[in-house]
Amino acid sequence: AFCFEKSGAAQEIALLLKDTLMDDAPHVSVDMRIARLYLLSDILFNSQQPGVKNAFIYRDALEKMAPDIFTSLGRHGSGQIG
Repeated sequence: AFCFEKSGAAQEIALLLKDTLMDDAPHVSVDMRIARLYLLSDILFNSQQPGVKNAFIYRDALEKMAPDIFTSLGRHGSGQIG
């Protein structure tokens, strides 16, 4: 609910989510990355729901960021980073 109540800041929230998903710090565990992916998934799912004001902004922002996010996650999964 927080994200959609603050949909006026969707670009900024999406950028923060991108930054956290691409965080290379050693203290970021696999479980933390998975939790962040669930948040991304929830936002994308709920951005399709009717009646959610400005929800499309999240989808647009996250779609543009997706290649960078998943490339970064792929490097983590293959052991190239931390």
